[in-house]
Amino acid sequence: MLHAPFYDPEKTYDENYEQGPFGAFAEKTVITSAGEPTYNFYGHKVYAPFGIPAGPLLNSNFCAAAFQKGFDICVYKTVRSGTFPCHPFPNVLAIHPDGDLTFEKLQKPLIADTKYTDPLSITNSFGVPSKDAVVWQADVKKAVASAGKGQVLVLSFMGTVRPDQSQEEFIDENLDTIHDKEIFSQKLADWNIYYNTKRRHHTLSNKSPLQTLIEKGEMSHMSLTYTLGRYLPYNRVKSFVKELLQFS
Repeated sequence: MLHAPFYDPEKTYDENYEQGPFGAFAEKTVITSAGEPTYNFYGHKVYAPFGIPAGPLLNSNFCAAAFQKGFDICVYKTVRSGTFPCHPFPNVLAIHPDGDLTFEKLQKPLIADTKYTDPLSITNSFGVPSKDAVVWQADVKKAVASAGKGQVLVLSFMGTVRPDQSQEEFIDENLDTIHDKEIFSQKLADWNIYYNTKRRHHTLSNKSPLQTLIEKGEMSHMSLTYTLGRYLPYNRVKSFVKELLQFS
């Protein structure tokens, strides 16, 4: 028998937002972890690298419930710079493939209904709805505060392309949701540099993009220093280069 889901597919998105979560997430049971968190998640220590991705955690009530149930990495549902409606109800339906759902079977129509039976496969369509930035920003603060020791909240954000909107207007609209643009720009530069100079990529034989370019002779350490120097203070440039040198 299926357990009651914490997002009720028989209710609208707004009903879930206002009344949820449901099922086990509505219970008062709190799961705690002993000892000290040991796993590293982008500089944050967590008890377990296990959580819930963007989508079902609609607001701080859902996030708090997920933390209490032992999910240490929780992603707040994707938000936008402004209000955006949800697709018409129903948004979650069960599908009933005969056996495994293969690409070949997807070439033909599938039956979708509200018969949520075990084993369960679903399809969903929400359209990334969002509350106004003022609403979700205040709620995200509550979600962050609900994280316990060894737990991390991640915010998922996407821009919204409006009709007849220019590229500059798109950028300006989304920048309006950022309180401190200087800090944001610095953090974005830090991530961009980390992603390309230090983060190891499975598709690049567990090396960073920059390590790969240097090994191929397509970029030197001097060009790296020049590039980073355009964005970071000199002492931070030295730190990045020093760490990179040990891999090359």
